[in-house]
Amino acid sequence: MSLYIDSADLVKVSRLLASGVFEGVTTNPTILARAGLSSADRPQLFAQLKAAGAKLVFMQATGATAADIAKDASFIREIDPAIVVKIPATEAGVTVAAKLARDSYLGQGRHCEVLLTAVYHPTQALLAAGAGVQYIAPYFGRLNDQGFNGQQIVAQIGAIATANSIETVVASLRSLDDLPALAAAGVPSFTLSDDLAIKLLNDPLTD
Repeated sequence: MSLYIDSADLVKVSRLLASGVFEGVTTNPTILARAGLSSADRPQLFAQLKAAGAKLVFMQATGATAADIAKDASFIREIDPAIVVKIPATEAGVTVAAKLARDSYLGQGRHCEVLLTAVYHPTQALLAAGAGVQYIAPYFGRLNDQGFNGQQIVAQIGAIATANSIETVVASLRSLDDLPALAAAGVPSFTLSDDLAIKLLNDPLTD
């Protein structure tokens, strides 16, 4: 099992990485904005996260078209080829994800690990398998917010992902109470907000 921190707050992230429990850090444009950062700050942020002990860093490529997403993915890859590129599961996003994941990165034959993000339906796990990506991120909390059975859907996504050697990284978690049931259902990885991750490390009764 792998645990990731969904944050760009360097103070909190550094504290959490120092525990040795978390594998790395996941980010997206909203998380960057919360930390007062923009897409232009990603190179410096990556260096700071690695210095703090992050073994794996995820950064999201954005854009309205496949060309725009590919251009932003190129920018991320220029920072460091070890970064996992997050791409939303839109039609344009899946198109770029498939090219990146299949050793044909912008025609340069450079392998790129990809996480298909903003996933809400099991059929999108089939898209991830078809695209050949390495990670998929279903949004558990947002599924429940929309009235769906998040646990059931995430379990279905996870089963399809596992069968296709894709790692499921469950995102959008609202409470630590959700973790045991999801883990028992076979979910291998989670990304937690920094505040939720801090709660994971501190139990009042244990203290």
